[in-house]
Amino acid sequence: MPSLVKEADVLCTELFKKHAVTADMVKPGVIIIDNGNNYEGKKVFGDVDFETVSEKAGAITPVPGGVGPLLVTMLMSNTVKAAAKSIA
Repeated sequence: MPSLVKEADVLCTELFKKHAVTADMVKPGVIIIDNGNNYEGKKVFGDVDFETVSEKAGAITPVPGGVGPLLVTMLMSNTVKAAAKSIA
């Protein structure tokens, strides 16, 4: 995996492993969408080691607070659209 990750211009993760992607695995300027949710007690961590990788990345979503709010928004939007179609 590290050699594939190193080639990526855009990296989307869902690895189910806390901090599986580290700074030495990514190239400078990479765009990272961290979709990982890894729990230790009540604390949540991403698949990417945000602290070290954010120094190399061009853009990176944080965990928590990154793609989660967008996911909820899109689920609600699709629910409303589905309800509107079922009424029509």
